[in-house]
Amino acid sequence: MKKTRELLVLLFLFSIAIYFLFYHQYAFNIELYNNAQYFIAFVALTIWFIFLILSGIESFSGRPAFAGNQMRLVLITSVFICIMLFSQYYSFSNEYFTCLVILLIFFSMFPSLNMQAIHLGIVFFSGMFFWELYLVFRQMDFFSFKIGLFNVEGSFQNSGILCCYLVSQLPFVFYTFFEIKKPVFKVPKKIYPKWDGKILLSIKKTLFSASVLFVSMIIWGCKSRTALIAFVLLICAYIFSKYARILKVRILTLPRVLVVFCSFLFAIVICCGVYHLFFLKKLSTYGRMMKLEIGFDHFFDHFWLGTGIGRFTWYYPQWQMSYFKNHTNPPTEYFLSASDSFILFNDFLQLFETVGALFFFVLLLFVYSFFKKTTPKCKALLNASKLTVVVIFTCGFTSYLLQTNILLLMLFFCFGLPTMLMELSGLNNQILRTPKKLNFNLQRLVVVLSMVIGLAAIQVSWRQLQGVKHWERARNYSSRKNAQLEYQSLYPVLKFNGKFLSEFGMLLTEDSANYYQATIILKEAQKYFLAESNIAALGICYKKVKNIDAAITTYVDLVNYIPSKFKTRLELLKLYVEANDTFNVRKAADIILTMPVKIPSIEVNWIKEEVHGIKRSS
Repeated sequence: MKKTRELLVLLFLFSIAIYFLFYHQYAFNIELYNNAQYFIAFVALTIWFIFLILSGIESFSGRPAFAGNQMRLVLITSVFICIMLFSQYYSFSNEYFTCLVILLIFFSMFPSLNMQAIHLGIVFFSGMFFWELYLVFRQMDFFSFKIGLFNVEGSFQNSGILCCYLVSQLPFVFYTFFEIKKPVFKVPKKIYPKWDGKILLSIKKTLFSASVLFVSMIIWGCKSRTALIAFVLLICAYIFSKYARILKVRILTLPRVLVVFCSFLFAIVICCGVYHLFFLKKLSTYGRMMKLEIGFDHFFDHFWLGTGIGRFTWYYPQWQMSYFKNHTNPPTEYFLSASDSFILFNDFLQLFETVGALFFFVLLLFVYSFFKKTTPKCKALLNASKLTVVVIFTCGFTSYLLQTNILLLMLFFCFGLPTMLMELSGLNNQILRTPKKLNFNLQRLVVVLSMVIGLAAIQVSWRQLQGVKHWERARNYSSRKNAQLEYQSLYPVLKFNGKFLSEFGMLLTEDSANYYQATIILKEAQKYFLAESNIAALGICYKKVKNIDAAITTYVDLVNYIPSKFKTRLELLKLYVEANDTFNVRKAADIILTMPVKIPSIEVNWIKEEVHGIKRSS
């Protein structure tokens, strides 16, 4: 039974890793058609339910069903699943919360693995790393080495995240090559070749060195500043861990003047490097500075409890609107870099504003305990996991790796390793470890209760998954009436999904008989999902029902959200003309004619000519 559970957990790990890397890369997606979390949630809940059945058989047979603090993890996971079942804002439609629950399910099952299974998981992660390198090799036209920002993205559709992912995998790839001494599979001796130790080591060194060199080329070609910093830090950490004592002895033997001079020179190099990285992508840098400023402006809005998991992406667009509403003359770089965005490009600030000060402090204690844990038997594995976490956290200062599903999975995998390794070594912390005299009745109660919750969750997730499939089919209906009827029938199932409601409202705006219903649906959609698409759709709907004041208010919000868009400002100008608001007509026209252009185009020239005509006639 134990082997069956191990196999099940490994199957689950491989499944979500593949799905997160190739099909559902990010924990929040602004595209209305992207609702991939429903499928993987159903798969995760089904596997978890089977795992609980196997655990129940163990428990009712008089054997311990859970290892160490696993029972607590199962209880916590059950609580989060209950929240999904009964909450309006934290249902399956909340992408980030759903992904977090999926990872919690894996985390609660993780202690059931043994060392061989852990090694198999690490080898699998390394295999995905090399597959990603192969994808890059294809995208750069093989040996043509055409590496750029837009043609080399791996499976992430983003070159920066690709580079960060590749760097974060290097510690485990190194561990796979040089620390796993035995094959993870039992291979017959006749099949397994008897390599000479030195030859095999040379092959491993060559392959790993080539991989590191290729990763460095990708980082340099993609101009990923975040990945470059993490890559340099990782190399320095490796050198320091290997040669710290030698370096210390050598430095102490050098003349003090030379040491001071070298330190001064090193500081100058660091400053020049920072300056170069800052202006390598100037607009991108200013865009991140703008997001940080907006984030800090609202630092105390939800200080203690945060915005809620998965709700930050709803609050941020409103904060960006507020910023440009209150700053009538923002820096040009801020003005041009504002986009349809939902992240801060600083995972730590965003995490703090999401969970609040109380839970953030708990997370800090958890991370501190992770880095404090040691075990002599598996020191290399523990170091590899800590280095992986350090790289991901380093990238998190200027990127959004905590929004990237495969890297979230890597974090959960790494965080689960120390406790599990200490449990296997018999060194687990007494505070976290389940007492030796395990209360089997309590354990059975937890299993049964979790099974009931899991079964209910499977039923709900299946119903919503089928609803999403019908929704995807309804998009392709040739008949608008049939599509509207399908959306209407799906409303009770997907009424908390802001993307579904946005599409439903947009569909209704195509029929003049449904304008008022479209307005109601779109306003309801904005309780759960806020983006340029549904704000613009609501403005159009108000315009069609001749509610000009509401249309102006909506378009003002849209202009404040993304101020550099000429087309949106033109629509607002036309609304002012329709309202006979001469003062705002002239004001809006002057802004359009004098505002900076992000990307020069013929369309912008046409808009300016039209604005000139409106201004002359007003």
